[in-house]
Amino acid sequence: MSVSMLRPFFISVAGVVVIVLVGFLCGILPESPFLAFIQAEEVNDYLSAINYFVPVDAFVTIGSAWLLAVVPWVVSQFAISGVKILGEWIPFT
Repeated sequence: MSVSMLRPFFISVAGVVVIVLVGFLCGILPESPFLAFIQAEEVNDYLSAINYFVPVDAFVTIGSAWLLAVVPWVVSQFAISGVKILGEWIPFT
């Protein structure tokens, strides 16, 4: 067997391992650490007054746009470094 025949196998195995690990980690994480604070009725009475002075919805919109821009860049940089590391182990020729 040559290396070119084993490469797709190892890539598919690595993909399955990553999917299983992500699924496992998502199963371990709690639902939401802020769920108790959101459901507290004492806060709901003052939330409209706080939201009048501090535009939380604008903060959420800006934060979402920032994450939408930054996360793909970070993921692509991680993928590029992973391909470089794999290229050192298994030359892509």
